[in-house]
Formats: sequence, structure tokens, C-alpha cells
Amino acid sequence: MGPAGVGKSALAVHWGHTAADRFPDGQLFVALYGFSTTGPTEPVDALTRLLRALGMPAGRIPTDVDEAAARYGSMLAGRRMLVVPDGARSAS
Repeated sequence: MGPAGVGKSALAVHWGHTAADRFPDGQLFVALYGFSTTGPTEPVDALTRLLRALGMPAGRIPTDVDEAAARYGSMLAGRRMLVVPDGARSAS
């Protein structure tokens, strides 16, 4: 965490590009819009985006946040991926 606009996201994305060989299964970036005037991304919406990016068909994505989180964890198990959540309002 740190103040908005200091370059945290740009640093993470830049580093991700330079370290791509460390993540042979890919890289994911999800915007959380924690400081947006329209409000932050709901957890289930962020998980839906991540699951779609991992190749899950839209009709199979759970609408319950706990089920979606479990499915996300299962899909990442055994993979070496970089996941960059951007714009979180807080660590929680």
C-alpha cells in the first residue's frame, strides 16, 4: 500500500514483464477500482474476471464469492503465475 499515483502499478507491471520467465503459466492483472468515484469492484466480479482469464466458460463461473474463490484457488494450484491486483482500497 502507498499513496495513489506514485507508480506502484507501473512498477509491478514493468517488473512482471522483465520477470516473465519466472511465471511460465502467465500473468494476470485485475483492476479493483478501490478509489473510483463509482465504487470498488465487488469481490465476486474480480474473481469472475480472473476465472474468465484463466479460461473458465462464463456459464460455469460461480456467483457465490466463496465458491468463486475456491474455484480460483483450484485453477491456480500447481501453476506459476503472477497475479497483480491493482487499486485495492485496503489490504483486507
